[in-house]
Amino acid sequence: MDKPRIFLGSSGKQKKLLQALTRGLEDIAYVEPWTTSFNPGTTTLERLLELTREVDFAAFVFAQDDWTSASLPASPAPVSAQASPRDNVVFEAGLFGGVLGMRRTFILHANGSKLPSDLLGLTSVRYGEATTAAEMRAVNQKLRKAIENEGRAARIEGLWWQFSLSERTVKEPSAVSLLRISRDRYGALELAGRSWQENGSLSARYWSEAVKERKEPAGIFYFWNGERPLDANASQLYGTGEIRLESADRASGYFTTRADTQPKLNARTSGVYLRAEPEDLSILDGRDNQRRVELIAERLNHWISIKNV
Repeated sequence: MDKPRIFLGSSGKQKKLLQALTRGLEDIAYVEPWTTSFNPGTTTLERLLELTREVDFAAFVFAQDDWTSASLPASPAPVSAQASPRDNVVFEAGLFGGVLGMRRTFILHANGSKLPSDLLGLTSVRYGEATTAAEMRAVNQKLRKAIENEGRAARIEGLWWQFSLSERTVKEPSAVSLLRISRDRYGALELAGRSWQENGSLSARYWSEAVKERKEPAGIFYFWNGERPLDANASQLYGTGEIRLESADRASGYFTTRADTQPKLNARTSGVYLRAEPEDLSILDGRDNQRRVELIAERLNHWISIKNV
C-alpha cells in the first residue's frame, strides 16, 4: 500500500523546523513541505486548493513569527500585544482543515504564540521555543501516531485498474483497463483511460464528457466517449458509468457501451477497481510490449486470486 502524503506549512523563518519534521516523518509518509510544493504557472492559492485534494494530512507551524496588537495601537506592547503565527499560515490551516477534517490537520503550536479560537478544534501539538532534539522527537512521534491511526484518506481521485466481473465477448475484448480520475483547474472531476487486451495491444481509449460527483461514499457517475483506435475506421463508442469507493484502495461499479455503427451493441459491464501505481501507467505507456504483457498478466492473476476467494 502506498504511503500517505502530508503537507507542511510554515513561515520562511521555520525552515529548520520543517527539515526536522521531514526527517522524522519521511519513512511513514511522503512529506511535502511548502518550500517544494509550488509550481511555476499556477498561483499560490490555486496550488493550495489542489494540495487539499491531493494530500492525506497537513501540519502547520504556529510559531512566534509576528507581533499582534490586542488592543489600541498606542497601548504598551507587553500589555496589548501577543506573539502570533503568520497570517498566511493561519489561513492555510483553516483551508486544509475545512477539506481534510480535524483529525487530519495538525497545528504545531509554539508556547506563547496566539492560537485563533476558530481553529481550536484542530489537533494541536505544543512545543517550546528551544525545540531541542528530544522535543522534536516527541513532536514527530505524536504526528506519526496520528498518521498511523488514520491512514490514507479514502478519495476517488487517482489511478485505478478496472477489472471486469462480466464475461468477455467478441464485442468487448478488453482484458483490463487503467484509468485516471482527476480534477481540472476548476475542481471538477474528470476521467480518462485505456483498455488493453492480454497480448498487450490497445483495445480502446475513452474519456468523460460529463461527470457528477457523489459523496459519502465518494464516487462518480459519468457519460463517456471513446474509440477503438486499431479497428477499421476507429469505431466510435459511448456510454455511461458509475464508480463507488469502498475503501482507500478498492471501488466497484459498472459501465455501459454503445456504438451508433453497431445498433446491437448495448453492453453493461460490472467491474471492480483496484488502486494502481504510477509505475503501472509508465509500463503501459512505454515501448516494451513484453513488459506490458507481463504486467497485464500479473494484474489479471492477482485479480483472479481475489475474485475467487
